[in-house]
Amino acid sequence: MLFSRLIVAAISVVCVAATPLMNTVPPRVGVVVPRGDDISPLVQATVQMRELKNTVPDIMAGPAEQREAKLLELTYKAKDIVTQCNTNMGQQTGLLSLIGLSLTSQYTKFSQVTVRTLRVCKAYRNSEMADNLGTIFDSMEAIQGKTLGLIKSKVSSDVTDGMSALTGKLSWIQASVGA
Repeated sequence: MLFSRLIVAAISVVCVAATPLMNTVPPRVGVVVPRGDDISPLVQATVQMRELKNTVPDIMAGPAEQREAKLLELTYKAKDIVTQCNTNMGQQTGLLSLIGLSLTSQYTKFSQVTVRTLRVCKAYRNSEMADNLGTIFDSMEAIQGKTLGLIKSKVSSDVTDGMSALTGKLSWIQASVGA
């Protein structure tokens, strides 16, 4: 009984003595490389498109007379984001094909956010909006082609179905606005 009390006391002393040592952070050793410069254009465009998507509820909750004008402005902003992403993707032609594998998932996320942002436009019949959606559709097709060009044909055939379904939804939104 006395022995077990001594063991408990010894363990308590060791734990109390070791507590300050456990809370210290070991110093960093080596070179720390900043990661902010090498963000993919698709990731940047996805972030911008999500910010644009967050404005949609405010547009739809606003006065009905101003909705069409604000949605037209939304399509102009989306067109600028997509065309900027398209030009930035054109500057990344020297990438390895393995990076293309991560670009396919980034493209899919970007396409999904774009479709979710622009699907509110299908209730309006406006030729300017249809032209903007047509430009967005063409730029998305170009981005898809550049993304698929970075990966091998075996992988691209597996991914093409998912990408073409999303661009098909964009063309459906464009057709409903233009009709």
